Amino acid sequence: MEEWRPVSGWEGYYEVSSLGRVRSLDRIQPHRNRWGASSMTVTGRLLRGRIDKDGYRKVSLCRLGEEDVRFVHGLVLEAFSGQRPSVLHQAAHNDGNPANNSVGNLRWATPKSNQSDRVVHHTSSRGERQYAATMSDAVVRLAREEFSKGGITKTALAKKYGVPVHNMTMAILGRTYRHVE
Repeated sequence: MEEWRPVSGWEGYYEVSSLGRVRSLDRIQPHRNRWGASSMTVTGRLLRGRIDKDGYRKVSLCRLGEEDVRFVHGLVLEAFSGQRPSVLHQAAHNDGNPANNSVGNLRWATPKSNQSDRVVHHTSSRGERQYAATMSDAVVRLAREEFSKGGITKTALAKKYGVPVHNMTMAILGRTYRHVE
């Protein structure tokens, strides 16, 4: 069953649910128009928000001209698990799915623990998944195998696979592509 709790710091304006949904509340808000001060009734609604480039949902919280863009997973954790244990802790998704913001899927984690999760869930930008990768994991495996047998230089391997010599050298020495065995 879905449970709603106030958003920390935005009580009376917004609530977040245990399923990761955010809604604004009905309220009377001060308003200024060309005839002077007045008030207007704001009807509450579910917020759609937007999804950032990494797949995390964000919502804009507004109050009297103040706007704050927040990640939904952070709002859920603050409402249901309490404040962040320390400045260093991050919100982590247990299943690696950034769209699953239910309270049972979230926890506070250290950056090291969160990065370890990303490796397990295959969402880490390592090796060929990294935006500036010049080689695939398979090419690195082949190049290391050929180099270990001997008879071919790193320069020749770089030329063979069409990559810069420095990149090939770093991959063969294991300074990059460490995850490739």
